[in-house]
Amino acid sequence: MKNVREIFKPTTIKEAVTLLRDYQGKCAYLAGGTNLVVEKDPELECLIDLHQLGLEYIREDADYVRIGACTTIEELYRSELANTFANGLLAQVAGWFASKQIRNVATLGGNVAEGLSAADMIPPLLAMDAQVVIAGEAERTVSIADFIQKEGGNLLRNDLVKEFLLPKEFQQAAGKFLKNARTREDIAIISVTTTVIMQADQCRKVRIALGAVAPTAIRIPQAESCLEGQIPTEDRIQQAVDMVVQHIHPIDNFRASAQFRKDISKVYTKQALCECLGIGV
Repeated sequence: MKNVREIFKPTTIKEAVTLLRDYQGKCAYLAGGTNLVVEKDPELECLIDLHQLGLEYIREDADYVRIGACTTIEELYRSELANTFANGLLAQVAGWFASKQIRNVATLGGNVAEGLSAADMIPPLLAMDAQVVIAGEAERTVSIADFIQKEGGNLLRNDLVKEFLLPKEFQQAAGKFLKNARTREDIAIISVTTTVIMQADQCRKVRIALGAVAPTAIRIPQAESCLEGQIPTEDRIQQAVDMVVQHIHPIDNFRASAQFRKDISKVYTKQALCECLGIGV
């Protein structure tokens, strides 16, 4: 980022959005900066520091737990409130997120807005039906599934992510996150997140989300429907696993082959579902 010559520190969201629009294509938001430093975009001439916007919080209302976009991954890891969801699912994910030094500066909003297929935080948000509050000329709320574009990227234009909303019903869910990587702190070769909400002996709600198996992180509704409204059996779990493999499209690259990713997806999906359901693999 040798061409960066200005760093702005707006105190309102409106000011931040206006700056991004005025310097279109030559300016970027700065939250944790862990991606910006690595990317070293030669087109950047200025940065917009978001740390004075008050977007670092974890709080609740009647329906949601609200997590500000500038909340760090380490804050998520340590938050008792955030980890009332799905067996401490966010802490599970944060524990696999890079090093502690990076977790202390990397933000939830930055990880999601980058929209990378292997981004650790997107699958668990998909698995908890999270919503994204986007601030621009007007404020709007969209599902995390709609925020993440199928071809990669996101809905942001001259906007910024303000906060994430986690529906409180997922405080009653069981959740599991599994990640395959060269080391615990490395980028995911593949990740699987599952959540299950039971009603008596039936699966009332099931979510299955994967990272690094398509252009962006994805949910597999076809696999979820194999279990929703059903008493979970070994056969139904296997049907869901087979459906996951049918609906992912991994690639070959220097980290792993497409076939390896399919094989691990099959194993991890079954393991994650079984752990959520309390069934031995």
